[in-house]
Amino acid sequence: MNDIIELYAWKNGKRLSKSNQNSLSIKIISKIGLINMFKSSPDFSLVNFKSDFENVSAVWKVFLLHIIQPDKYPMYDQNVHRAFLFINNENYSGVSNKSMSNRVKEQFYFKRYMSFIKNNDIENLRELDKSLFAFGQFINIKNQFTLLD
Repeated sequence: MNDIIELYAWKNGKRLSKSNQNSLSIKIISKIGLINMFKSSPDFSLVNFKSDFENVSAVWKVFLLHIIQPDKYPMYDQNVHRAFLFINNENYSGVSNKSMSNRVKEQFYFKRYMSFIKNNDIENLRELDKSLFAFGQFINIKNQFTLLD
C-alpha cells in the first residue's frame, strides 16, 4: 500500500494532501486485491477496469491503468494533452486540469491518444510520455512568457 501512496505522491509532484490521501485510500487502496488481480491477469479487461474505478478522476485513473499495464497504457496529464494538440495543429490554449472535465480527459485519452499510439505502433511509451510532458510544459511556459516569436 505504501508503494501506491508513494507513486501517487510522485505523480502529484508533492506529498498528497489529507483529502487526496483519503480519496486514494477509499477509491484505490481499498481495492488493492482487485488491482493485483488486474495486474496479474493475462486477460485484462479495460471495460471492467473502467467500471471498477469509475469514481476515480481521469488522471489518477489513467495513472493506475499505467501502473497495472505499463507497456500498454502510457501516463497522461495536461502537458501530454497540450503537446498532442499542438503537434496536431489544434488549439491547446485551454488545456488545464481545471478547465477540462474528467469525461473530456478520458475521451481524449482512450479515443484519440490511444488510437494514435496504436496506429503508429509506438512501443516506447515511457520515452513518448517524457517527451510530450516536457514539450507540453514548454509550450505552456511559452504561452505565459512569450519566449518564442
